[in-house]
Amino acid sequence: MADETQQGPAAIRLELSVPCDPRFRDLLEAVSRRMAAYIGYPDADADAIAGAVMSATGGLLGPGAPATYASLDLTFATNDREMEILLRYVRPEQPGSPDEPGIRNLLRRRGGAPMDALRVVMDNVELDRRDGAECCCLTKQLPAGDTA
Repeated sequence: MADETQQGPAAIRLELSVPCDPRFRDLLEAVSRRMAAYIGYPDADADAIAGAVMSATGGLLGPGAPATYASLDLTFATNDREMEILLRYVRPEQPGSPDEPGIRNLLRRRGGAPMDALRVVMDNVELDRRDGAECCCLTKQLPAGDTA
């Protein structure tokens, strides 16, 4: 791992798409933790980043998750200053109201308020729509040290 981080995180990009199924929760959490560690975040920060990603799923990968979404697309990307984690919440291909409240409500619910948890760990949290899908974009400054 130490040799990998010496290469620096510039221009890293990883894309992962998983069905909204509880079987993929552990995989998504492990990939998130591993990517953060690879980029050079200390273990405690990598754990917190993985926790933020899991909070940003809004419970879509937990037991009893709403069937509102078919899959979750996750993209990790870095530049010379920051890491961006983009989560795209993909709805099933069926007629309906694509603008109905969805992930925004899940992430702003009371009692546990995932948005609050995300803002503690990440430098910036944005909810948006891109290419017809709801998105949550998380950014964090790259860790200090030899990252170039």
